[in-house]
Amino acid sequence: MKNTSKRTWRFLYDALLYPLLIIVAAVFLIMTAQLLPFTASEKLTISVTIILILLVETIIVTYHLLKKDGFIGRKKSKIKD
Repeated sequence: MKNTSKRTWRFLYDALLYPLLIIVAAVFLIMTAQLLPFTASEKLTISVTIILILLVETIIVTYHLLKKDGFIGRKKSKIKD
């Protein structure tokens, strides 16, 4: 039963906690970018760039973590003849 509990916590971290931490980091970076002395269009460009970079990074790393921990992937079925 302990192994199932550990697996559940790994899934919660991989699928929920890690993406939430990235969202918090994105909000912090965007709010920091709004304080910079740039024009409105430059601030918008910076914000969109931050969102796109963190979105791609989150998708790749979350997929990698879920695959590494065995939540994603094709399991081979053992067929006995």
